[in-house]
Amino acid sequence: MPAEQRTALVTGGNGGWGEAIARALHDVGHTVLVGHSPGNASIGAWLEAQTDEGYNFIAYGADVADHASCQELAGLIQADGYHIDILVNNAGITRDATFRKLSYADWDAVLRVNLDSVFNVTRPFIDGMLERGWGRIVNISSIAGIVGALVVALVLRNTLAKGAASGFIMEMPRYQMPRIRDLAIGLWHRAYVFLRRAGTIIFVVTIALWLMLSFPKAEPGESQLDASVAGMVADGLHPVLEPIGFNREMSLALIPAMAAREVAVSALATTYAVDAEDEDLAAEGVTDKIAALWTLPTALAFLAWFVFAPQCISTIAVARRETNGWKWPTFMVVYLFALAYAFAGLTFWIATAAGL
Repeated sequence: MPAEQRTALVTGGNGGWGEAIARALHDVGHTVLVGHSPGNASIGAWLEAQTDEGYNFIAYGADVADHASCQELAGLIQADGYHIDILVNNAGITRDATFRKLSYADWDAVLRVNLDSVFNVTRPFIDGMLERGWGRIVNISSIAGIVGALVVALVLRNTLAKGAASGFIMEMPRYQMPRIRDLAIGLWHRAYVFLRRAGTIIFVVTIALWLMLSFPKAEPGESQLDASVAGMVADGLHPVLEPIGFNREMSLALIPAMAAREVAVSALATTYAVDAEDEDLAAEGVTDKIAALWTLPTALAFLAWFVFAPQCISTIAVARRETNGWKWPTFMVVYLFALAYAFAGLTFWIATAAGL
């Protein structure tokens, strides 16, 4: 039993996750109010079935996508003598369809129910929680964004990571209002780390790339990139990366980016500047050059690559130190680069097929 009985409101509480959450809250002694869609003809039978199993819920109908309906809901709850201590924003819908087949009405409905409802339902109750000095708000979301990670974890668990499961314990810091001094120290530390990297790793790698791009010197009328050592390296990489939309400059930028992924920007700027006809063109921003020379599918593929690619030698070195060998770091590098290639390719081909 809880130290003090609280009142909880669970939207979308008459089925699935919502019902399970409502039951769990009821089991520990809380008063549970269940939100359901207006005009739900089956709610009476559902309440009776819950009562037969020992769960006494109070049900309220409201359109969580409508601000006025949620205001009315809050008024009814207050009139019935309840104040909400625990709010679980669980209501949600989906409209499964490809983007091209998704209607505006379905798009709008999903956003209003899944996103606007959090504000609509929370706003009438949060002031009361603050005034009483106690409250809990839980927002339930979709796992669609982490499906890729779950699939990879499942495959690894049933292949390379077979064996008895080990426990994992992490001590979390207590929640508290941040102090200005702590924030300032954290910001300064992050700025210092970045500036140190910019002044060492990024600077040194950019100079090395410039040297590779500058020698040997091109003959009159010949592209400096074509004649340079860096150009020869790019020629070797480009056939492998061309199917996923990468041009020669992008292929070359991936090599110095292994030092740190942010080096890719300076590498692209250096590569595009080396063939500039005059200083004004050389000084032109890399953003303008990319906008002029890259298609949208190419740019999206480049972004997708860096979502998965392990473009950081220091991370690989840490993995080597922590695992005390090269087996797992090698596996990590191979499978992450494979994922990067696959998803960059999918992004490029889908975007191209869509006419972007």
